[in-house]
Amino acid sequence: MARAVGADGGAEVLSAGRQNTLVARPTRVQALFVRFFASFAARQLPKYPLLGVKLAKARNPMVPAAYLACLYGHLAVAVGLGALPLVGYLVAVPALGLNWRVLLPLVALPAILGVITYSFDLLRPDLEITSRRRNLENNLPYALNFMAALASAGIVPTEVFGALGQQSAYGEVSKDAAWVYRDTKVFSQDIVQALQAAAKRSPSQQFEEFLQGSVNTITSGGDLKTYLLGKAEQFTQENRRKQKAFLESLGVMAESYVVVAAASPLFLIVILSVMTLLSKGSDPTVLLNILVLLGLPVIHGAFTWILRSMRPD
Repeated sequence: MARAVGADGGAEVLSAGRQNTLVARPTRVQALFVRFFASFAARQLPKYPLLGVKLAKARNPMVPAAYLACLYGHLAVAVGLGALPLVGYLVAVPALGLNWRVLLPLVALPAILGVITYSFDLLRPDLEITSRRRNLENNLPYALNFMAALASAGIVPTEVFGALGQQSAYGEVSKDAAWVYRDTKVFSQDIVQALQAAAKRSPSQQFEEFLQGSVNTITSGGDLKTYLLGKAEQFTQENRRKQKAFLESLGVMAESYVVVAAASPLFLIVILSVMTLLSKGSDPTVLLNILVLLGLPVIHGAFTWILRSMRPD
C-alpha cells in the first residue's frame, strides 16, 4: 500500500502540478505570433465561444486569445511557404514560358496548405480531449481501487488525491488528482471546491460523474471506501461490456472487409483484365488503373478509419 502524502510527498505533488501548469511559458515562435496577431485574434475570439472550454478540457495551458494568435501565425507561415514555388515559377516564366498545367496547381497550393493548417489547429483541442478522455476512462477503475485501499486505512480525502497524484502509472487520472491536491494546498480551496473545479474541466463523463459523486459522499459524511469500490466495479463492468460489443462488431467488420476490400476488387480486376484482352475500342486499362491506384487505397483507408472510430475508449 502506498504511503500517505506527508510534507515531502505533498511537495512532490505540488512540484508535479507546477510543472504541468508552467508549461504555459510560450516559446519564442509563439511569443512572436502573439505579438503580431494578438489584436486580430482578440477581435476574432467571439467567433469561437467554446475554445476556452476545449482548451481547459484538453489541459492546454494557452489562453484562447494566444491560441488563436498562434493559429493565425501558423496559417500565415503555411500560406507563405506554399507561395514560394509559385513565386519561383513566375520568376522563371520569361525563360521557360507559361504552362497553365503547372501554374494552376502552384496557385492552389497555398490555399490547400492554409486550409489544412487552419483545420488541424482548430481540431487539435478536440483530438487532445479525445486522447485525455480515453486515458482517463481506461485508468479510472484501477485508480479507484488504489484510492479505496487508502481510504480504508483512514486517510483523509485530500491526502488520498495527493497520494494518487504521485502514481504516474494511472496516467491522466494521476495528473488530475495532482491538480486537485494543488488546488487545496496552493490556492487554499477546500476539497469540495477543488473536486467541483476538476469536474468542470474533465473531458470524460465517467470521471466527472465520479468527482461529483465524491463531492456528494464527502459532504453527506458517507463511507468513501464503499463509494470508491462501488464505482470501480461499475466502471470495470462498463469496460467489459464495451469490449464485448466491440468484439462482436469486429466480427461483422471482418466479414465485410473480406467481401468489399478483398473479394470484390479481385473480381473486378479479373473482369477488367479480360476486357483488356478482348477489347478493340475503349481502353479498360484506365478503369484498372483507377481501381488499383485509387480505389483500393480509399477502401482500405476507409476500413482503417471505421475500425479506429469503433475502438472502445
